[in-house]
Amino acid sequence: MDSAPSASGSPRQYVCEFCNRAFEKRYAFNRHRGKHTKPLKCPKEPEGCTYRAQFNKEIEKHIWSRHVKWAEETNRTPIRKQCRICGVILERPDNVKRHMDEVHNKIKRKRGPGG
Repeated sequence: MDSAPSASGSPRQYVCEFCNRAFEKRYAFNRHRGKHTKPLKCPKEPEGCTYRAQFNKEIEKHIWSRHVKWAEETNRTPIRKQCRICGVILERPDNVKRHMDEVHNKIKRKRGPGG
């Protein structure tokens, strides 16, 4: 990690060793670097899950998408959200926006090759 001021006296920069993007603030550099290193592991790693994430909220979304039974058996705090219009319960908070768009606002999202 480079952090020396430049010869022109401009602020010090932190340079990402993965993509060479430069940051003036250390916290911004560290946050960005996590995109490459994904320091958090799925708690089901001992059973073979290889998912890694940068933030805890990403781990929780993964758990409630891929390991629902385990999450319920281990009494993890649910992240389910309820639609304020029709009351349907969605397993993940990020699915609420999709539900609102597609069901109540009649907006179809483009989906990738698998969906």
